[in-house]
Amino acid sequence: MLSPGTTLLFCLLLPAQAVPDVKAQAVACGRSLLDGRQFTAAVEQFQRALAADPDDADARYLLGISLFGAGRFAEAEEPLMRAAEAYPEDAQPLEFLGRVYFQLERFEQACVVLERAAFLNPGEARTFNHLGAALLRLGRSHEALDAFRRTIELDPAFAIGHFNVGVLSEVCGQRLAAIHHLEEAARLDARDPDATCALGDLYLESGELEEARAWYERSTERRPERARAWLALGALNERLGRASDAADAYRGACAAQDAGAGPFLALGDLLAARGRPRQAAAAYRGALARAPGLERAVKSLADLAEDTGDLAAAIPYLEELARRERPDPEIARRLSEACEAAGDAEGARAAYALLALTGDGSRRSLLALADRMASSRLPGIRDVSCGHELAQALVEGSRGRSPVALYVLSRAETALGRGDAAALSLERAAALIDPGAPLCALLRRQARQVRGAGAE
Repeated sequence: MLSPGTTLLFCLLLPAQAVPDVKAQAVACGRSLLDGRQFTAAVEQFQRALAADPDDADARYLLGISLFGAGRFAEAEEPLMRAAEAYPEDAQPLEFLGRVYFQLERFEQACVVLERAAFLNPGEARTFNHLGAALLRLGRSHEALDAFRRTIELDPAFAIGHFNVGVLSEVCGQRLAAIHHLEEAARLDARDPDATCALGDLYLESGELEEARAWYERSTERRPERARAWLALGALNERLGRASDAADAYRGACAAQDAGAGPFLALGDLLAARGRPRQAAAAYRGALARAPGLERAVKSLADLAEDTGDLAAAIPYLEELARRERPDPEIARRLSEACEAAGDAEGARAAYALLALTGDGSRRSLLALADRMASSRLPGIRDVSCGHELAQALVEGSRGRSPVALYVLSRAETALGRGDAAALSLERAAALIDPGAPLCALLRRQARQVRGAGAE
């Protein structure tokens, strides 16, 4: 048995190639990880290989592919460009580089590179498919359709190619070709719901509703975890008067993995229309769970509570709507009424203050509210300062040219014990009316009475 010192001496005397090749190990490990779609880990291995040998073109090319697979498209550009320069007659680095440019939305460059790749390898169907996609993004629809057609000529069993030809044929007004290729795509890939859903859309647009319904149903059977077909099926069933089937379809959309707020809103609207407020409210709350603060859902819940007479339940939703960046006078008015009905005096006061900030977009209702406040007809509100502020804002908003606003302001000033100011407002209102009109004489008489009462 060799001693430790002898073993070390023996290793030092070994030829250089007997020392483990770090680059070869890293490349082999990186290839294995790449085959297993473990892209991030593969990137690290190919970077190790390049650290050992910066001129290794194969490792650089594999690094570019790994970066592409990891979604790091901007980083993938440089190694793929260098690989394409190292292998100018090889189409593969160019194809990946073209796909990188597509992901980076540099479609002109993608087209140039993919056209070169297609020239070098004219038998690769997927290169033409990628080229068609880039051409389409540039608005070159007819050239894109030619590229997609070349894709399925080279690989007639390529379902995505048939799907692309079908969709673009429809865009180009070639309906029969669209149907043929979409049906072929659906036949070739029994799991893909996109072709069946597109066929549903196509028949729906042409008014063939039962045919559309059949294709949407087939799409939901293929991938029940996708919401799009369920949602389309629900809307179509509503159109056909099949409310129960529509509700079932919307529930299917709500249960889908990619469901957003849309299916819940559609279900809520359907249930509300069918007189099922509690179930509708649950659906709208489901929409809020998917999209917190969604105005459409909040408004629907407020409407539903008001329609069922539950004004107390409407208040929090109306308050949320009232807190938006641009307050809506109609929402503030509804909130004030709900707060009054619920006996929430402070809530009503806040709603009136909000109304004063919304301008004169809903002038008539604002004047009516100011008048109610000025005359102390609101339960629980003993002073009229808010009404006075609102009436004053309305007068200023009309530049002093609204006799109604001036009259309401005079009522608030009278309630506050400001007789002279009230009389002045009444006189200003009278000055805006035809001197011969009975209303003008009435306002002047009231002004004298208010001033006389103040003098006493």
